[in-house]
Amino acid sequence: MESYNRRQERNLKIELSKVFTLAESTAEHVGLYLNKDNTARQPWDFYPGLFAEEKKAYEAAMAKEQNEKARENRRAYAAELKRRREMGLT
Repeated sequence: MESYNRRQERNLKIELSKVFTLAESTAEHVGLYLNKDNTARQPWDFYPGLFAEEKKAYEAAMAKEQNEKARENRRAYAAELKRRREMGLT
């Protein structure tokens, strides 16, 4: 009987952990719509060992996106300098 109670308690804790994680994640994502300064955690923040590969892929994609934005900003800056030079402003 004690073993059954321990298993039931362990299963209850697991289920409550799942529900709590879902509620916390939902609240963070709703918070994004209410305040743009809020940040929502990713699945690997909750389960780091389970989503290690996804985290690496996400970080690589974000780095690539930042590089593309920086490259585009440099192009726009160079185009503006060229335009000003041609107009004799600098």
